[in-house]
Amino acid sequence: MIVHPGLLIALLFTSVVAVAQTPGDIEPASNQPDREQIIVSGNRVRTAEDVRALRRFAEQVLEPAKTDQLARWNARVCPKITGVRDAEARFIRERITSLASDVGLRAADGECNTTMLIAFSLGAGELAISLTDRKRVLLRQDGYAKWQQFRETHRPVRWLTVTDFCSEGCALPNSRLSHSSQANFPILVVIVDHEQIGDFQIGELADYLAMVSLAAPDMEGPWPKSSILAMFDTKRDESARFGLTDYDLALLRGLYASRGNATGREQVSRIVAEMTADIDPATDPRGD
Repeated sequence: MIVHPGLLIALLFTSVVAVAQTPGDIEPASNQPDREQIIVSGNRVRTAEDVRALRRFAEQVLEPAKTDQLARWNARVCPKITGVRDAEARFIRERITSLASDVGLRAADGECNTTMLIAFSLGAGELAISLTDRKRVLLRQDGYAKWQQFRETHRPVRWLTVTDFCSEGCALPNSRLSHSSQANFPILVVIVDHEQIGDFQIGELADYLAMVSLAAPDMEGPWPKSSILAMFDTKRDESARFGLTDYDLALLRGLYASRGNATGREQVSRIVAEMTADIDPATDPRGD
């Protein structure tokens, strides 16, 4: 099935507006957007156990699609943020598009056909149920389990993808390391429960949403502590700020450097190779 994301996102956006609170009702934890520093290290992985730890990290974060491939974005990324003030929406959007460019994706500038819809809401559960009821056929394309999880989760942030397996045209595979299909995201919907985001600052939320938007991991985790995905499950130190880690960045670079029609196993190997070149062993996730 070929999905036309611009039209479908427009329909979804209409549904969100119909049931969501007005933007004036919702504010992130910080009034002053302040970009958090990204953690980057110059050290390198040295041992076989380090490499195995990186593979565990990648397999724990990324969830294979129905074709046993790692789904990802292929077309231009165009986020739309609703439910927050314009300055905060712009900050989050710029963070996502900046990270997309950093990992090799085409990021939209200015007006574009929305591919990512991120809605902040005071009634996240009600919004998720209403949205999935209105667009049941569309939003169940990645399986009933994910659709139901999106409706029923109590996590602060929930997300749901629509995956297109033949947007590039399906052809015969040329080896055991490739598929005839390519798992691409034309649509991602994210709902942020304003009542659960606590004291997290806009920079922290922007980095978290950027990771979710580009990796679309399994929504319920558990996630490694060395990823920003564990932010809501980690005890917060008042003096510390969460941000994208070097593990997160290397994983995304590897995911988008891998071949789209490769098998999931080959894609993970490409991710591990990228991470091996970039990771600091001192921030080892193997204890997670």
